Amino acid sequence: MHRRWADGFWDVTLTRKLDTCHPLDDKILHDQGAYAVAFAIHRNASGYGLWLPVSP
Repeated sequence: MHRRWADGFWDVTLTRKLDTCHPLDDKILHDQGAYAVAFAIHRNASGYGLWLPVSP
């Protein structure tokens, strides 16, 4: 994970291998595949959700 605070904003980059070699513990990702993912960032949040389709 790469993270950087600059100009009042966080820049965060998450990376992982497409195949982690642990199929029972992880989802194997395929090049050009489409996957449902969710990210949550909370800071004094009252509860709001947004879901969008994501593909690599």
